[in-house]
Amino acid sequence: MPSAVECCDGASPARRPLRSPVGHRHRPVGAVSVAAVTVILFTAVMNAAVAVGDLVRARFVLATSEQVRVPASWLPALGAAKLAGAAGLVGGLLGLRPIGIAAAAGLTLFFVCAIGRHVQTGVLRSIAFPGAFLLLALTSLLFFVRG
Repeated sequence: MPSAVECCDGASPARRPLRSPVGHRHRPVGAVSVAAVTVILFTAVMNAAVAVGDLVRARFVLATSEQVRVPASWLPALGAAKLAGAAGLVGGLLGLRPIGIAAAAGLTLFFVCAIGRHVQTGVLRSIAFPGAFLLLALTSLLFFVRG
């Protein structure tokens, strides 16, 4: 029979990992999993890369914006929004969780609108790109919100 100081597996209570009633280990408040960090960083890098494309008016960006009838004059602002979102995601990973949540929510809204614009203009052959970015932004938002 284990003593009051020992657990059934021989570990003292101070050395036992914390467990929830269903047996899952608790993570410290604010801890983020490796999967979450990977997805969030990937989302940030991809948005930063596309933002640079917007800012330098890359050929593929100009072609797509023309197809969905977004004026080229909007590209700097759209690029800046994506770049701010990418920076906010990194800030969220560095401990500024509310900034990360706001950035992920902003990118989610941005790409919902982008998909809406593709649907509105009937340009469906390239809708997978904003769709993929939407999934990344939404996944990042869920990781930040769920902690």
